[in-house]
Amino acid sequence: MTHTPLALDLTAIGMLSSVGHDALTACAAIRAGISRPSALAGAKTYDLAAAQTIELTGHPVEPITSGFTGTARCLQMVPRAFDDLVRQGQLPPPQDRPFWESTALQVLLPDVEDERFQHDERSRPGSLGATFVQPLLSRLPATLPRRNVVLQPLDRVGLALVLEGYGTMLDAMKVARVIVLAVDSYVCPFALDWLGSAGKLKGDLNPVGAVPGEAAAALLIEPLDRDSGNERPPWAQIVGVATSQDSHIDDPEARPRGRELAAVIGSLVGAETGDLYLDLNGEVWRAQEYGNALANLGSPGIGSTRLHHPAAEIGDTGAAAFVVSTVLGVRSLQHGYARSGEVAVVASANTGEIGGVLLRRAGGN
Repeated sequence: MTHTPLALDLTAIGMLSSVGHDALTACAAIRAGISRPSALAGAKTYDLAAAQTIELTGHPVEPITSGFTGTARCLQMVPRAFDDLVRQGQLPPPQDRPFWESTALQVLLPDVEDERFQHDERSRPGSLGATFVQPLLSRLPATLPRRNVVLQPLDRVGLALVLEGYGTMLDAMKVARVIVLAVDSYVCPFALDWLGSAGKLKGDLNPVGAVPGEAAAALLIEPLDRDSGNERPPWAQIVGVATSQDSHIDDPEARPRGRELAAVIGSLVGAETGDLYLDLNGEVWRAQEYGNALANLGSPGIGSTRLHHPAAEIGDTGAAAFVVSTVLGVRSLQHGYARSGEVAVVASANTGEIGGVLLRRAGGN
């Protein structure tokens, strides 16, 4: 397990979800427990009570993504989350060349080499330049250089991996700030086929599966010691990042999965941490991992820290889930309804990668 102290400001957020097409609306809806599940056209499941096949339920971002698949579906979401971040942060207009030329955009995607994408040729690594990057660039400020837009198919823990290399990234790319934007859709027909064949979907025949969702979420991350003339006040601060790899994935003789999740949670959650956002989604292995983590943490576990799992309101949003939860944590600190001045966000992948970040109220209050 690696824990890295950080001193970064979060100066804008953006989001698009099934319960809100901007960050503030989505955060308020999720906080209120509002959910908008709907039937997914063409996706079927079996209703035991009715003894018949019915449409599967999920959390699509309607009507924005309706009728789109694969990269086209993601392209319906990414620009809107980006535009929301620009509005929320009151960022300069596209004509401000010095600002946008010194800004990097890291787009976090699911692992496109995973079997989930084996039948989606437009999402394969060699195709993304034409099917995703070029159309995306046409929707971004023209003064944002192509070299500053980087695709990161890092799946669920991508945010933590990007933050670990934040300083190096600024130097290598010669930029002053980074926008991290994550997107994924589990209600895309390609994803639904994969989830169904892998036995991951929730239904009467599998009551412990996941309910599919989709989202895009964005963060503007800037160094704490940036130019004092900057007019963007921080919404919150990132003070630490932790990553680990659960060896139980590759080693059947290793201790039960959960030890490394416990290490990451333990390195972030302390007496001053009021809230913990986790990507529990209904799948058995995630519940077992968290239960084993609590056992490894020992008494008192996470103590009085309140546990949140946004999948209950918007479904499992895949590679976007970590950034979605971070946006929720940032908003809770900025708006003042977090239980304390610290919020932890943790995510894990079924391949064993685990990542977490610790957020603190701006100014340390």
